[in-house]
Amino acid sequence: ASNVTMAGAVLSGDLRMVRLDAARPTTHFRRVRLRASGPRAVIARRDLLGLRRAPLSALSGLGLAAAGSAGLMLSVQSPRIPTMAALVSLILAYLGFGAWCEGLRLHADNSGTSRLLGLGYRDTAVAHLVVPLSAWGVSVILVTIGLLAAGAVGPIALLWGLGTGALLAGGHLMASFRGQPPTAVFGPVGGMPLMILWYTKPLLATLVVGTAMAAWAARPATAWAAFFWLLVCAVGVVAWGLALVDKRDRRS
Repeated sequence: ASNVTMAGAVLSGDLRMVRLDAARPTTHFRRVRLRASGPRAVIARRDLLGLRRAPLSALSGLGLAAAGSAGLMLSVQSPRIPTMAALVSLILAYLGFGAWCEGLRLHADNSGTSRLLGLGYRDTAVAHLVVPLSAWGVSVILVTIGLLAAGAVGPIALLWGLGTGALLAGGHLMASFRGQPPTAVFGPVGGMPLMILWYTKPLLATLVVGTAMAAWAARPATAWAAFFWLLVCAVGVVAWGLALVDKRDRRS
């Protein structure tokens, strides 16, 4: 029955049903309750409690984020390092960051419901990024300290890792609020390729921007220029994601 439900959800593009049917029941920290606080703070606390109740996701995200950030910071140290290293590192970082974004995805799944905390739809989405960005920042700082102690990277590595966090946040905004697939994916011609393209568009945007900027930053003469354009492109990806948030809000 579960296989039939998930297969139907995949064919109809209902990502919420896939996640709910595939998720394991929560058994950790069931007696811990959410404490009252301000609207934005309580959303961050809710996400933190969600990670405490799903320790495997939290730890796997930490491991993937640490490996991805370390590989990415090492890949910008020399032009002799293959560009594929930055690409693989970005995939790991994307997966690690995504493990902390369950609150953001659930917010997107529940568009159209009553706003009990009084926050706007976009403000709530931004508040759900506090925990993933904080976790990413802590992991980058710890990895940078280790790499600096080993003499493997320079001080710009920390800035590069933190800047990549903004790019990852924008990518997961796009992924969470992508909405329903276009009707063209259900056509007899090109349906599956269009479905794959629709689903992987946020990842592709992250990989294209991150890999191109990392390859550019590997040249010592252009490292700071590449970092500047990384921030500019990251702002563009975040703006794209926020536009999808507003579009989803209007539809609801």
